Amino acid sequence: LTYFAKIKTAKDGVLLITQPQKDGVNMSYPGLPYAITCRIPKDAFVWSFTTEITNVMGDTFVVTLPPLDEILREQRRSHVRANVNMKVQASVHMAGRYYAEHTVEILDMSGGGCQMSGDRPFIANAILRIKLPLPSKVIEVHGKVVRANPFPQGTNKRTYLSGFAFTKLSEADRELMIKFIFEKMREDIKQGKTI
Repeated sequence: LTYFAKIKTAKDGVLLITQPQKDGVNMSYPGLPYAITCRIPKDAFVWSFTTEITNVMGDTFVVTLPPLDEILREQRRSHVRANVNMKVQASVHMAGRYYAEHTVEILDMSGGGCQMSGDRPFIANAILRIKLPLPSKVIEVHGKVVRANPFPQGTNKRTYLSGFAFTKLSEADRELMIKFIFEKMREDIKQGKTI
């Protein structure tokens, strides 16, 4: 079974986490120490390791961190990607300026790019500007289309899929974006959409 918990603090080789739950049901365990496998989003990686719950203090569980060389840093893509399903405004760059904002939907996003769906195809290597409405502010992201499918997908609602790589983004805005991505990942985990 896979249970989910929030990290309260991490210090000196110890994690304090909330009581692990699945669908509102608390994790049961026969006694302490209790062996577990953890998967924790950390920067652009997912840290995976086997460890133990060594103590329980009310609703706080104490987990020991293994040495760093025993932590597996998984990276299926160059960046951790989250499902976002967000409507955004995109403009195409031609002849030194951006033209015709139109609405596309970002299906999934990472700190390095996103997959988009729209009612018209883009051309590979087209330069775009996208306005991302993050919870704290709207940020402008510049980049290029790295993958463009010229054939529509779907039967009822026909859409075109494109891959977009971010090429111009301030560090402050990238931090806001990564924070947003991890919040989306946490929501997916809570809803059981990811493992």
